Amino acid sequence: IYAFVRQSVCISVDTGDTAKDPFEVKSGAHCDTDRICVNRVCVESRMIKESAKTCTQRCSGHG
Repeated sequence: IYAFVRQSVCISVDTGDTAKDPFEVKSGAHCDTDRICVNRVCVESRMIKESAKTCTQRCSGHG
């Protein structure tokens, strides 16, 4: 599968194997400018930062 994302071409391969995908991108990997991979989805890193800030505020800096 070829997907055109911004100025890049992303290629995905279905190996047909039910085992863990050897090409899976791990959560936390950088996937584009100001974006990070979370559960196989490339999201804006500011969303993660905002979520962490909210959690810190609610937990008095302990979570």
